Amino acid sequence: MTKINKIDYSDRNKYLIFGLRIMFNKKLSVVILDDHPVVREGLLSIIELEPDLQVVADSGHSQDAASLVGKHYPDVLVLDIQMDTLTFKLAKHIRETYPETKVLFITGFDTEENLAHATIAGANGLVSKLEGARVICEAIRKVSIGESYFSAVADRTATALPAAEKIREPSIQHPLSPREVDVLRCVGQAMTAKDIAKDLHISVKTVDRHKANIMGKLSMRSQIELARYAIQHGFVEI
Repeated sequence: MTKINKIDYSDRNKYLIFGLRIMFNKKLSVVILDDHPVVREGLLSIIELEPDLQVVADSGHSQDAASLVGKHYPDVLVLDIQMDTLTFKLAKHIRETYPETKVLFITGFDTEENLAHATIAGANGLVSKLEGARVICEAIRKVSIGESYFSAVADRTATALPAAEKIREPSIQHPLSPREVDVLRCVGQAMTAKDIAKDLHISVKTVDRHKANIMGKLSMRSQIELARYAIQHGFVEI
């Protein structure tokens, strides 16, 4: 007999949804994309142990995402955020092409930079691989019903941002140098420091210095604000 009392839902509606899925044998379908076989197989095993979750497909190649989602129409796509440089564009494409499929990023590095990238890509959530089976499955359930789920560190980062997230009026005037504009555009495209360095043929240390200078000139306190500024002011199109 299924012990549903082990599922820690925060309200009765979630508990009811879980119960109805068990009753009518309607499982949440999940597609996993992670280029580390051990991690991917571990996630598959964890998810398959849950009575209301089912992995319908998995792959270690990001280029398989569109075809797998298009074939299975999963409720949730679990996507490794560090898979490759196209991960964020891929997530954005899936959200636009298959709006019913929720995107949950999973990461081994729970950082502000990853949170910024996940937010820009329009992901429904971000969960750390280190948080355990129960938390990962809870994140899948939450995003599947339209809620957002961000891991503890990401959540603290988000709440540390200014409460008011006002969209500034577009302006072509700014105090940035041409190279700083190049870096800002890359940040707005959710590129990592390593990818920016490679693209601009500079060192990662130089990229970090440029980002620090940009935030200083624009009076910003986090990379999330920086990325949003780049998008809101037309430095990059999404």
